[in-house]
Formats: sequence, structure tokens, C-alpha cells
Amino acid sequence: MDVKCFLWWFRDFIVSVSTFSCYIQLLFEWQDRRNSVRFINGSSLNEGRVEVLLNDEWHSVCGSGWDKRETNVLCRSLGYSGGLPALSSVFGEGSGQSRMLGNVYCNGLELSLFGCRLSVVASSSCVNGGHAGVVCYHALNDSVRIVNGSSSYEGRVEIYLGGQQHSVCDRGWGKREADVTCKSNGFSGGLPAVSSLFGEGIKQIWMLKGVYCTGTETSLLGCYFSVVKSSSCVNDAHAGVLCYHSGNDSVRIINGSSTNEGRVETFLGGQWRGVCDGGWNRLDATVTCRSTGYSRGFPVLSSFFGESNSTVWLGDVNCKGNEDSLFNCRLLSSVISSKCNSDGRNIGVVCYNTSNEILRITNRNSTNDDIIVNPSVLVRGTWVGLCKDSWDDREAKVICRSLSYSGHGGLMYSRQDRNSFGDLFIKDFRCKGTEQTLAECASGVIGPDVCSVYGEVGVQCHTDVRNFTRLVNGSSNKEGRVEVFINGKWGTVCDDSWGHEDATVVCRSLGYLGISTAHMSAYFGQGLGSTWLDNVNCNGREVSIFDCEHNGYGIENCGHNEDAGVTCT
Repeated sequence: MDVKCFLWWFRDFIVSVSTFSCYIQLLFEWQDRRNSVRFINGSSLNEGRVEVLLNDEWHSVCGSGWDKRETNVLCRSLGYSGGLPALSSVFGEGSGQSRMLGNVYCNGLELSLFGCRLSVVASSSCVNGGHAGVVCYHALNDSVRIVNGSSSYEGRVEIYLGGQQHSVCDRGWGKREADVTCKSNGFSGGLPAVSSLFGEGIKQIWMLKGVYCTGTETSLLGCYFSVVKSSSCVNDAHAGVLCYHSGNDSVRIINGSSTNEGRVETFLGGQWRGVCDGGWNRLDATVTCRSTGYSRGFPVLSSFFGESNSTVWLGDVNCKGNEDSLFNCRLLSSVISSKCNSDGRNIGVVCYNTSNEILRITNRNSTNDDIIVNPSVLVRGTWVGLCKDSWDDREAKVICRSLSYSGHGGLMYSRQDRNSFGDLFIKDFRCKGTEQTLAECASGVIGPDVCSVYGEVGVQCHTDVRNFTRLVNGSSNKEGRVEVFINGKWGTVCDDSWGHEDATVVCRSLGYLGISTAHMSAYFGQGLGSTWLDNVNCNGREVSIFDCEHNGYGIENCGHNEDAGVTCT
């Protein structure tokens, strides 16, 4: 071996010895740190108040800032899978200690508690948060179970740690927590049950409270919560779940005269359950219908398709409309027992793929300039009329547009006795006025006894809009402030986004075909009454201003100092 090779070999040998020495040092340091932490006052070796040995003196840890990151680091350094934080001196307070360990902060990746940020407090007690404790667990030996239900799908949530059973308080218990619990038990997801729906645990040393999951955890033990030293949930109740397997067979529509209508039930907790009608609307119905093979749906209220005989019901849901299942909608109230709340009853739907399957608009009368139509919806083989409630020219315009009548639509109404009008009604179609069909409007519910005034709704579609658009306060009839007639009243147009194309459409609808000029900022004076149109956006080819894009009738944030005007030639 030449000198150069020998030097290389000697360098590598020194590096190897140094590396091995470092490993040995880390091993002894880790073992020393294991011996420098102890648990006090627990009922088993895996739990208790945390004390740390510093300068040959044991110090308690203050609970301020103590959470799952710190307990995970501590418990993993002692050979466990993870840990749960216990606050407010659950395992008592240390005595005879001249200093405390306070403001512990870990990022969760440290090898031991000594790798975290620490500070020593020159005090014999913790000012806030009490003394910190911990409950360590082994992921393989400890588990989350669902107990006391009528099937394996449902029950009270219990956590078994060190052979002991502990309940979970329902403070903060929601959909994410239920999903994590059910998925860890082999289901697709779950819904939360609160208020001790499945009873209360007995002979429990402590409870788990303030649970928070992100929804990505593989076990409830991976979520954030704290340990409460109590045999019951103070000011709360015990949490439970109803689990489900997702799929097309998890929601059904029954008891209708055809397969596209009926009462809505969900296969939840191993049984078919009814759904309460609090807040039930078109978005909820559409999600339900889409999950059963249709594209849209009308909501039906008031147990028209009968009541479910389930003992536990799905509470009030609030869907955005893009969910693939009712189970993925937000719950306004959790799963409830017995019956729906005071005035809540089982809900239903009428599903369809295209609106003309169940929505009919029939002609009643027509003239050269106008056509009068009556809208109705097919339910249980009967064409059902619409209530006057909440209807105005916005809905009328949508109906006229769906029939390819441009211009403007106005609401007509003939009062009738309830008995001659029938037992089933439709109300609360809430349109902005810009939708292409009535099926696109935000709401509309079907049910008996839903009308405050009974009568037949009719719609008058105007092909000549000159009687519904006018120019005011100009020097001639070719110019002025633009006003439109909606809901029986004249009102103004806001100048937000007002431009040449908008002025062109207004002037053409009034019979002027020349160059048009748009005016803003109340150029022809300020009007009175409502501002009916805002953010008008015409492309210049529309027949009337009513056919242009806008916020919807009466939806605006303008003052009359922003009234729009035109000059026509």
C-alpha cells in the first residue's frame, strides 16, 4: 500500500469510528432521556402527569400550549405510537417543586421532548392551563370502537387505551370526526350522532373532549382532542356515529306513484332512515335525484308521501348542489332520535331529467301582442298549480323566456277558494329573472297547506315591450332617463356597466334604429322608487333590455344618483 492509499484508508477509518461513536452517544443520550421523563398519578404505566428530570430535580410541565404535537413526541420517544394531551391538572399537581417547565413547543418531528423548545418557570405552580398530563397509546393494541347500537353500523364511540374504556364527549363532534371513526372501522363514511343518542358509558375514569379532525386521519387517535378527568361529559353529552357504505343503493325514493317521486330515505346505520324537512330545498332535492340517476328534482314537504317508521332520522341537511350524495352535504343539525323537530316531517322529491317531463305551461288566451299561460307541475299523475306566494315578474319573465317569448313577462293572478284549487300546491320558486327555464330557479317546494293565499297563477308574456320601457325627463321623446315597469311599478336602471350596447338595445326596443348614446350619473335627473336593474350587460342584439344579462329584478346596490339614460336617433 503506497502512502497516498494509506492516508485515504486512515481517513475513512477515523470517519467510521467517529460515526460509530456518534451513534453510541445518541443511544446513551436517548436512553438517558427516557430515564429523565416519568408519569405520575396515572392508573396505568401509559398515563399520568408529566415530570422531567433537570439538574437532578423533577419538574412538572405547565399545560399552556401543551397539545397533541408535544404528547406525540413524548410518547414516541418512550416506545408508544402516539399520545393524547391531558390538561387542567387531570392527573393532579406536583408538590414541593421550586421550578416548572413551561411553554413547551414541538413541531412533531423531534426524537424526544428535549429536542423541543423549552423554558423553565421560576414558580412552584402553573399560572394558566394547570399541570400537563399525557395518555400514551399503542396503535395496534388500542382501538376505537362503536358500541351499544342496534347493528355494527351505529353506536356510541368508545376508545380503548391500556385495556380501559373511555367515551368521547360530543363537544366539537361533527361530520369529519364521524367520517374518520367510520372509515377506520371499514365503512365509507359516517354521520355524527350527539346528545347521548346511544347511551352513556359507565365506570369511566376520564373522557375525551373537544375532538377536531381534518378528515385525513386514519384513526380518531390521530385527531386533536384533550383528556378530561371526569366520569361524565360536563355540559355535553356522549358522541356517537351512524356509518354507511356509499353507493347508488344508499338513498332510495319510495311510496310515490312512479319511480321518479316519493319519500326520501337513506340507508344509514344499517337501517333505512327518514330525512327531516328543515330547510329542505331544490339543491337538496337535486343532490338526492342525481344520486338515484336523475339530473334534477323538486323538493316535497310535509310528509306528502307518508312518514318513515324509523326511530332515528337524518337531521336537517344543507347541500350546495354539487355533492354526489346527501351524506356529503353539511348537516344543519346532527342525526336525531325519535321524530323530527316540532314541525319537521319526512321529506320527498319529484325527480326529472328534462324540465318538460314534469313542468307544463299551457296557453289560456292570446292576442297580437301578448300571450297568457298557466304553469303547472306533474305530481302523482296530476298537474298541480302554483301558489301566488313569493311570485312576481322575475318568475314570469323566466317562464316567458322558456317559451321563446322575448320582451317582458308579467304576473297575473285569479283568487280561488281553497277547495276548488285542490289539496296540493307549489310555492316559492325564487328566480333572479335571468334564468333560461323555471327549473334553474333557486327553490320551489311541493306540499299540502303551503299556500297563504290560494288561487291560480298566470303569466302574461309581452311581445311588444314599448309599454314597459320609457324615457323620462329628456328634451324630446328620443332621450331621457331609462325606466322599466316591473311588478306593477316603474323604476330605474343603474349605470353600473352601462354602455353603448345597452343604449342600443333600449333605443331599438322603442323603435329607434339610429346611433345611440349612453348616459350615466343621473344625466337626466334622479328617479324615484325602485332601481329594478343593475349591472346590465347587453351584447347589442337583444330584443329588449329585459333579455340582457343583469343581477335580477331588484337586486342592486345603487342610489338614484347612478340612474342610467340614453339618447336615441
